Amino acid sequence: MFVFNGARPTGATGLSATEFYLQPGLFFSNVLKCCRNDSYSNAQPERKPKMSSNSKSGVINICFILLLTYIPGAMAITIDELADICRTMESAISDIRVEYEWYLIPPSTPQEMQQHEAEMGLGLLRTKDGVTKHKLSASGLLPKRDPNDPNAPLPERFMVAASETVVDAQGHTWDSTITESYNGQTGKRFQDDGWPARMLEGIVSQKKRFDCSMLLSPVGFSILRPAYCPVMDYAPLSVVLTRHKEFVRLDSTIRNVNGFNAIRIDVLTEYSGEVFEQIYFSVDHGYTPVCFKYINGYGTPQENSLNIDVGSLEEVADGLWFPSSGTASCTDEGKINVYEATGPIVVNQGLKSEDFDIKFPLGTKVYDHIDNTKYVVKEAP
Repeated sequence: MFVFNGARPTGATGLSATEFYLQPGLFFSNVLKCCRNDSYSNAQPERKPKMSSNSKSGVINICFILLLTYIPGAMAITIDELADICRTMESAISDIRVEYEWYLIPPSTPQEMQQHEAEMGLGLLRTKDGVTKHKLSASGLLPKRDPNDPNAPLPERFMVAASETVVDAQGHTWDSTITESYNGQTGKRFQDDGWPARMLEGIVSQKKRFDCSMLLSPVGFSILRPAYCPVMDYAPLSVVLTRHKEFVRLDSTIRNVNGFNAIRIDVLTEYSGEVFEQIYFSVDHGYTPVCFKYINGYGTPQENSLNIDVGSLEEVADGLWFPSSGTASCTDEGKINVYEATGPIVVNQGLKSEDFDIKFPLGTKVYDHIDNTKYVVKEAP
């Protein structure tokens, strides 16, 4: 597994789940709270971000489906109904902005970092406090293939800045920020780094992605995480549930998963019929996904290989929830990636292409791979 731990890729992770306590309550009353615009949150202060009329209509659809499904005496939810709910949630988020921290538990030791940097042909560099601060903006969030890397689905537009304090082998420290963006046509990367002299370096390219991964960001913990599909590498969850439900098995037994009351679907492989992915949905939060488990087992006993666990949810619009914390971990390694939002999660602001364009500051050495030129920014953009 490859982890984008801040500005620099680092080696990856190990298994643990963030335990998060959830008062169970009555699901029916929670749905009514969503419809009445009441706040219902687990450990996050109340926030009332703006949302578009499309989001409101989507939430009404979700509440209507849930009321029909969970009125006492009604039949249990079906795969088709779950697909409708997922489709409504997916379409309810047109864009997002979130500030968050990402770190490892336990932090990487100097010896681990030295080995990693040696493998990459670099000197020993590590994050001083182990925490990388991010600012992420993205729109067009349903997973699509990146033609430069079919295994890395990306939104239509995004910008992410990762900042950290770096320490070298001699104990020198400095602040480092690396920003990447793609506005639908042009990709850019800006690096403000270096000691003792600062290095300002920019890249312009038609390439969509340099180092960042949306799968290892808040988006990767949400309904917008692409689901495994036997006949497609990546697809929105609603598409798998609708078009390929012969590979989906629904288990409506309610379990406590990461502190959430959840049901589960199993996504099966095409040839062996074994479980490849398990997704858990919180029944108290409009069937928002709260756990993704990936299973190994070709010819060997099946076991979890990768867990994506949501620790807490924030209501970003009436009845619409988005993960505000979580962990990503591999079972065969000894580290856990931790995500924690540090500010409001804001959706549906109407972000435009210009909101995803890096403006290189004065003194930046720019390598333009589209025009095949090199230059230094001498005037303010």
